[in-house]
Amino acid sequence: MTGYLDFFVHKCERTLQQLSVLSQQTGLIPPDYLTQIIHELLVACEEAHVLSKELSTQQAELQVAKDTLLAERQQYFELFDLAPDGYIVTDRHGLIEQVNLMAAKLLNRRRMVLLGNPLAVLIAPKDQQRFYSLLNRLQKGAALQNIDLCLQSYQGSPLYTNFTVTVVRDYQDKIVGFRWLFRDLTSQRRAAIVLRASEQRYAKLAAAVPVGIFRADAAGLYTYTNERWCAMAGLSSSAVVGNDWSQGIHPDDLDRVAAEWTQSTQEGRSFQLEYRFQRPNGEVTWAYGQIDAEQNAEGQVIGYVGTVTDISDLKQAQELVAHNALHDPLTDLPNRALLLERLELTLNKASRHGTYQYAVLFIDLDRFKLINDSLGHIVGDQLLVKMAQNLKTHLRDIDLVARLGGDEFVILLEDTRDVEIVVQVAERILADCQTPFIIEQHEIFTTLSMGIVLGTPNYYRASDVIRDADIAMYRAKVQGKNSYHFFDVSMHTQAQARLVLETELRKALEQEEFTVYYQPIFEISDNHLVGFEALVRWEHPTRGLIAPDEFVPVAEEIGLIVQIDRWVLAHACQQMVCWQTQFSDCFPLTISVNLSAQGLRNTHVLQEIDGIMAETGIGADALILEITESMLIEDIDQTVDLLARLASKNIQISIDDFGTGYSSLNYLHRLPVHALKIDRSFVSQMQAESGNYQVASTIIALGSQLGLKVVAEGIELPKQLQQLQQLG
Repeated sequence: MTGYLDFFVHKCERTLQQLSVLSQQTGLIPPDYLTQIIHELLVACEEAHVLSKELSTQQAELQVAKDTLLAERQQYFELFDLAPDGYIVTDRHGLIEQVNLMAAKLLNRRRMVLLGNPLAVLIAPKDQQRFYSLLNRLQKGAALQNIDLCLQSYQGSPLYTNFTVTVVRDYQDKIVGFRWLFRDLTSQRRAAIVLRASEQRYAKLAAAVPVGIFRADAAGLYTYTNERWCAMAGLSSSAVVGNDWSQGIHPDDLDRVAAEWTQSTQEGRSFQLEYRFQRPNGEVTWAYGQIDAEQNAEGQVIGYVGTVTDISDLKQAQELVAHNALHDPLTDLPNRALLLERLELTLNKASRHGTYQYAVLFIDLDRFKLINDSLGHIVGDQLLVKMAQNLKTHLRDIDLVARLGGDEFVILLEDTRDVEIVVQVAERILADCQTPFIIEQHEIFTTLSMGIVLGTPNYYRASDVIRDADIAMYRAKVQGKNSYHFFDVSMHTQAQARLVLETELRKALEQEEFTVYYQPIFEISDNHLVGFEALVRWEHPTRGLIAPDEFVPVAEEIGLIVQIDRWVLAHACQQMVCWQTQFSDCFPLTISVNLSAQGLRNTHVLQEIDGIMAETGIGADALILEITESMLIEDIDQTVDLLARLASKNIQISIDDFGTGYSSLNYLHRLPVHALKIDRSFVSQMQAESGNYQVASTIIALGSQLGLKVVAEGIELPKQLQQLQQLG
């Protein structure tokens, strides 16, 4: 346009020049109006030229703006399509006008298919009503909206989304459409479902596990407790949540729990402790608690999680084990271990307070073995239980009665102050024995032997006190049943001597310190030798010759008597065979050997006797075995059988010390015996018309009537021989 204006101006200027030339040539002056018109045309052209330049500038600026707008539009659509979320633009009626690539991808549809369709067709049926309600609000000018909606993809699978909706207005502020920005929440929803399921499983597991579980915040306030925790504490979850950790803990354990909590927190380790819960009703539950701190990424404690395990059964089991370790299972009395522990405390008290007095009573039931053997161990056990109950009735709360084992009991009397208190207790216990126990329809009388030690500060070990009380008990048993005896120092000396004797007796058997003395036996009518009695003696290396009365009872008690019997029998038989070889014109002679009660009950006694006879070569008719009268009553049937088997081998049997033990007259006719021996106690004090004389006379007469030989022991005086000869 500028070119046209320049051409027009040029034409106007030439016209003016031509008019000027013509005027000069003709002398005619052009009309003024014509010149005026030409000048105005020139001015107009100048203005048009200016306007043309401005228009060109505006056109250039407009082109720049257009290019910028096109670039921004291109960028917008690129961003629109590349957006990570779905983006849909609709008109005000909800018809789809634009769809970005992510929206098409999420909906599994092509964009061209979506354009022009109502957005409502993409909404799942269950959310249709909510969608139309939202659209209605938007059409009325509602502000930014946020809503969760379920869409349907092309294949019908649900697409869970969150929509952010904004209103689009024109330059007149009229609503012309809506922008729908939505994000796929399907994965999040699935994760939420999985999480919720996991939480439900956790909740069920927490409710089902046999341990209490709790959580607390950093301040120690409960935020969660499971049912098991509530059951242990006897509190509801609502009553606990928001309160501090001390809820439900036994008052006596609070300080201990707080100290462990503080220490474990400071040391950065787990809290581990056994403590108690106390329910509101007073019931107590033992628990083992474990607590760990929860920390954030910066290492700050944000809370605590812990478990509590009910260990009440374990505690009861431990208490039972501890109780059983210190108590007798039959009577439930304290046992030796607890007695020693308690007695040690008493000794310590006595050493600190010189005037403190106490006493220990060692009790043993007399003839308890007979009760066991005759009525059975069940009755024997019941008797021990009743005896334990009886003994407890005579004691104060500060005293103690314990069972050491078997039929032995020990009583500890504390703070006796006066020996009379001890005597009264002992006599009450003994008096109780006058009343029989009724057990399984059996009326059982029992007596006690009791040894008493009066405690002094001189005792330093509990075992020494019990030892001395035991020694005194045996002294009481010797002096008579159902009695008590106080310990004195001489008893301990005797007991020590006895222990030394036991030790030396075992060595004596190993070192063959025993020897056999042979006491001759004569026929009283003509004074000719008929045999010998083998008498064992102990040739002690330092004490010299020790009589059997001193060591035989000990040997019987410690179980060595059977070996001594075997040794004596072997040596006596060997000696008789030697004499028979040397003095054959003096034979036949017999050898009498004592057989102890233990030897008689030895199950191998017959084989051992046969072995010795075969080894030495002695004839059976030369051997006489002597047994005491008291041995016969212990098991008469078994004894008769054994003696019969010995007699069948032509071994003779003699009853030793006849008349001093149990009366055997009622079964004497059943015994396969060959001789009776009158005890030396009758012979040594036998005077005419005296009781001993009459006993000797009766035994001789009885032997004559039964066809038994009679042997008198200990004839040392001519007068004794003369009296026996007179009796026949």
